[in-house]
Amino acid sequence: MGSAASKPAKAAASAAVRRRQYPKQASPSTTKTATVAGKRSVAPGQPAGSAAVPRQTGPVYHSKEKASATKSEAIDLDARDPHFAASLRALGPVTPFPTLSHSSTFHNPHNNNVNVNNPHSRPPQANPSFLILSSRAQLAREADAELESLGRASQQDRRFLDVVSLRQVVGMRERGVSDRVIERQFRLGEGVLEELGPRGVVGEAR
Repeated sequence: MGSAASKPAKAAASAAVRRRQYPKQASPSTTKTATVAGKRSVAPGQPAGSAAVPRQTGPVYHSKEKASATKSEAIDLDARDPHFAASLRALGPVTPFPTLSHSSTFHNPHNNNVNVNNPHSRPPQANPSFLILSSRAQLAREADAELESLGRASQQDRRFLDVVSLRQVVGMRERGVSDRVIERQFRLGEGVLEELGPRGVVGEAR
């Protein structure tokens, strides 16, 4: 019974093999295309069997100077870029933009009378960057003076806190300790802790 069922499958396979026939020679269109492509790859007046010679991109310059350990004037001139030098000569001398900076070393003989009331120039007292730097320097001087006076009888109430003390103060505020108790314990001036803002604004990172 099994052999009877396999007979139709064998017949179908043999029929497929008989129908699969490959051409014995190339078609004329394929042969013509290959011949034209072969003719194009050979330059006119060149033998068919020879390979194409690549064209030279440009002249090769060989310097007459020999290799030397010291840099002579001829080697220096040979290494320069003539196009870059020609561009610099065409550009000419560059005049810098006039500046009102007091630290500038540029001197403009054509503009000796600088207008002090120029709206684009600010005095040092009105410059935001200058104000920030001067305020930071002033606070640093006051903090150093307070640090030097620690432990003295003439020490006044503190205004500045180090990182360790500030962390302890923030922790005590989170536990509900009043600001007046904290200020007396750390010998802080009255109202120093108010600069930290209300409770909950500044917290201890865990």
